[in-house]
Amino acid sequence: MTTKNTPTKEKKVEGWQDAFRLRQDLLQPDVYAFEKAIQKLGGFTLSIIGGGTVQATHVLQAAIEAGWIAEPETEVGEFGPSSNGSGPADKEKRYFIGGKGLHEMTAGEVIWYGSKVTEAYKDAVDIPPN
Repeated sequence: MTTKNTPTKEKKVEGWQDAFRLRQDLLQPDVYAFEKAIQKLGGFTLSIIGGGTVQATHVLQAAIEAGWIAEPETEVGEFGPSSNGSGPADKEKRYFIGGKGLHEMTAGEVIWYGSKVTEAYKDAVDIPPN
């Protein structure tokens, strides 16, 4: 199984940070999908978002699964043995941004992406003034 989020428009950017765009229209169903994904991935509470690389990885994976990243293209794929009759438990999910796997990124890259997702999450759940 592979899922993709493909950007709708082409534009030239200079670096990987410039290419990263989160959706700006996050509503309750988007936040709910993110929270459900993060619970499945890490089992930690949202109060510790923004920690080290483990938390940043799970935050980024949840954002990819919930469809929060507008650009660049994201993908989730399942890899591992399947032709020998082994079950889904033997498969490993891998997450990609712009064709680069999270497993191929530096810790600093993952933490940077995770911090941007965390900022968007905090903005999305901020209670508006009365």
